Amino acid sequence: MPLLGLVCHFAHGFGGSLALGDQDGLRKRTTDLEKSWDLPPSRCLSLIDAHAPRRVDVGGIIQMSAPNAEICMTDASASHSTKPFAEPGTATIDDFNRIDMRVAKVVAVDPFPAARKPAYRLTLDFGPGGIKGSSAQLPPTYPDPESLVGRLVIAVVNFAPRNIAGFQSEVLVLGALPADGRIPLLSVDQGASPGDPIG
Repeated sequence: MPLLGLVCHFAHGFGGSLALGDQDGLRKRTTDLEKSWDLPPSRCLSLIDAHAPRRVDVGGIIQMSAPNAEICMTDASASHSTKPFAEPGTATIDDFNRIDMRVAKVVAVDPFPAARKPAYRLTLDFGPGGIKGSSAQLPPTYPDPESLVGRLVIAVVNFAPRNIAGFQSEVLVLGALPADGRIPLLSVDQGASPGDPIG
């Protein structure tokens, strides 16, 4: 999932839409997306044409519409429960160091009815890094949004912002992906402060 595969974002840059009859192009796009999002091979893709929103099942957990594609982990448990551990040597410490993960404090949680999947709009305090927003598919795991307020969470802060239904999701909040489909958020023990780096 992308890194720990958490939230639903609009992905810029996939561009265009595939004709429903273009199976070769569809399969190539499937393979490209599986590689770029580190998904298990042969999973389903649902491609939703922006002008004719019909569902095409090639095997699917991703919905696309041009020019922005909403990456929806609609089958999260299937996507991560079958993913094998990566082989040693497939990543380097330099790869890890390029990801800027920081501690943040949740200061507000608002409903996000415009999102395709149940989600919250999180307001996060990164201390010296300022206030940032994130869209996270957390209602099934945390039905009471107030239970999230005040928690310290971990987020990637150096991905490009994603526009989700008119909301700027600036950071990627991280969580685990247990087989039951919940998304328990990653957190830290006492002693950490908003803005602290993760390493």
